[in-house]
Amino acid sequence: MPSPLSPPAELTVPRARASSRWDWSYALRRVAQAVVILWAAFTLSFGILYVIPGDPALLMLGGADEAGGINPEQLAEINAQYGFDRPVYEQYAQYLVDTLRGDLGTSFQTGMPVSAALGEALGSTLALVAFGMGLAVVLGLVVGSFAAYTRSRALARFLESLPSIAASLPTFWVGLMLMQLLSFQLRLLPVSGDRGFETLIMPGITLALPAAASIAQVVSKSLRTAMDEPYIDVARAKGVSEAQVFLVHAYRNAVLPVLTVFGLLVATMVVAATITETIFGRRGIGFLLEGAITMKDIPVVMAVVLVVAGIYVLVNLAVDLVYPFLDPRVARPKAPRRPNTKLVVS
Repeated sequence: MPSPLSPPAELTVPRARASSRWDWSYALRRVAQAVVILWAAFTLSFGILYVIPGDPALLMLGGADEAGGINPEQLAEINAQYGFDRPVYEQYAQYLVDTLRGDLGTSFQTGMPVSAALGEALGSTLALVAFGMGLAVVLGLVVGSFAAYTRSRALARFLESLPSIAASLPTFWVGLMLMQLLSFQLRLLPVSGDRGFETLIMPGITLALPAAASIAQVVSKSLRTAMDEPYIDVARAKGVSEAQVFLVHAYRNAVLPVLTVFGLLVATMVVAATITETIFGRRGIGFLLEGAITMKDIPVVMAVVLVVAGIYVLVNLAVDLVYPFLDPRVARPKAPRRPNTKLVVS
């Protein structure tokens, strides 16, 4: 027999089940948003490629016009083979269906499967992005931490000015300056290429500087805010050293906001890598995309756009799903109460 002071079973809401239902609902909404973003990127890129001047069939036959000796029969054969003679909505629907099936098509330029060409180029780009992101995290944490920890106002102002300077530098200018200094002047690193760790250093620094600037700004501001929180005063009152207060109590909470910008930084770095690879002669997705746009190679361009959009979506989705578990201060919506529920005392 239940106690008169204990609520009946019908009033008890299992927190674990409510939380689980909320987690699944939240995850499904985020996945649905990710799918919409990928579809929008696919549709937008297809539309842009369709309105760009140039006939892909003519480009495949050498780039000349019909007056320059192009055989009309060959032109008609290529248009029929690749579906260029069909209405644009049919071409779009066919590309969309094939992509959903995992078939990225065949390159108009090389005749090889797009998945094979993308696989060869993607490895170089991912290696560059991983190295650049790792370097950006280290530089950003170091600069942001020293800017918040130092008691020298002059040094703090200098360190706080570095992120703004780094973020304002154009990517291509940084790459050219590094190339001029480390390759032509000091002869320490190769000018171009994508073989070996040495060829990652200059393009990696070029990519890392803007991302490191963003991380340093977030870390510095978060640390200063965390150091003014009441739990910091409690830790100091207990006799905890200043270094331990900074590194243990303040730092672990101040670093969490970096996750909110991490996804955006990774996506931005993937896009910036296409420019950096062109500067340093790396045969990554930037090199692949440049040639595909020039030849209006629609399957290759679509595949590259989907990969970049997919990386952006997946990284941001992972951050959104993991962040509430890392930061317990993030509030979850409570389960709705049942209206008109009567308390029955037995």
